Amino acid sequence: TVLVLLLALGSASTSADETRSADPILPRSFQKARLGMGIGELVRTYPEAAKIQPLRTQLNRTVVLAPKDPALRRIESRFHQGSLYEIQIFYNPDRLPRGATGLLSRLKELYGQPAAEGLGDNDLEKGILWVNKTVWNDGVTRVALVERRKFVDGVESREIVLIMTDLALERLHEEATAEAQRREEEAIPIPLPDRNPRLKQTARTAHEPRA
Repeated sequence: TVLVLLLALGSASTSADETRSADPILPRSFQKARLGMGIGELVRTYPEAAKIQPLRTQLNRTVVLAPKDPALRRIESRFHQGSLYEIQIFYNPDRLPRGATGLLSRLKELYGQPAAEGLGDNDLEKGILWVNKTVWNDGVTRVALVERRKFVDGVESREIVLIMTDLALERLHEEATAEAQRREEEAIPIPLPDRNPRLKQTARTAHEPRA
């Protein structure tokens, strides 16, 4: 009986390992761009790059490509310290036969069930009225399909974006961005407390009532 139980447990463990190993590994490249590549390599690969835009600091840049495929509006490749950490693929909703629903179904067939799915936070300051977000994550890469409804300058529009992110590079980017923001805030002149204890004592004595 003990032997049968051990064999059953071993079989269950093997089955679980096979299931884990069968989980799809998320993609890290799209067309000729791949996560982790250098900015120079991307620009050489895509000489028709629309423009290179500096972000908040000189260490971060975005290369915007205008693809020829009618299903795509644009591709934004975001770099941190010269390494590609995120690719954002903007689709043309009018060119998707079943819109975001059809694209989502195809992604689920390829990537499996998502780690998270549902409505996201809106941002009225940016004119974002509604967000639906589906996320896959394998611990190394995150892929998210985001559908947004926007209302800007009196015009309502829809965005469908597939975002592929290198998690390690994204973490470095967020840490560097937070540090740069902290330095900017510290550079703003404000009155600082006096650190001289004698001056504090003198000020306290000057305000004490006389007997």
